[in-house]
Amino acid sequence: MPDLATNAQLLSVNSQTVTTGSLSVLAPADAIGSGVVSPYVPKPSTVSFDAEASGGNVVWVVAQNGAPVVVHKIMP
Repeated sequence: MPDLATNAQLLSVNSQTVTTGSLSVLAPADAIGSGVVSPYVPKPSTVSFDAEASGGNVVWVVAQNGAPVVVHKIMP
């Protein structure tokens, strides 16, 4: 998935890591995060990304330990 996201120029992703434990909703006012309960318990095999930073047209919606799990990117 990191190669797909990066090569399709959707999101610059360097790697992914399987998450354990609960996740935090960082952007509950974002359209993607609206109504998502925090902390959020993910399904098995959920991953976090080493990806581009949150800011500008990239919003980290859900994260764990400073790594995004759900990202909302607005394409120009």
